[in-house]
Amino acid sequence: MSQKIKSPAASFKAMRHSCEHVLHQALINLYGPKIQEAMGPATADGFYIDLNLKSGLKIAPEDFPKIEKEMKKIGKPDLNIPLLFVSREKIQLFFLAVPMEQLH
Repeated sequence: MSQKIKSPAASFKAMRHSCEHVLHQALINLYGPKIQEAMGPATADGFYIDLNLKSGLKIAPEDFPKIEKEMKKIGKPDLNIPLLFVSREKIQLFFLAVPMEQLH
């Protein structure tokens, strides 16, 4: 079942949240196990992402074009990201395995 987002503000928030997931997936694709899975929420003007870099990995501005290219591969115009509504209790159980998520 498809859910419609009813307000422009909610649409932007959902889009920013989806962009954050695309960035996260691009980082996993590029750096694999050197990235500890973690996510951050959408904000009023974008989103942020928290993650731990392992094995001395450093991400610098010079890496941004490579990351952006990977994001474009993932986020093609026909990418279907379903909108799911989940209870707070279920989502808390889901994220128990992601320690950094528990900080939000």
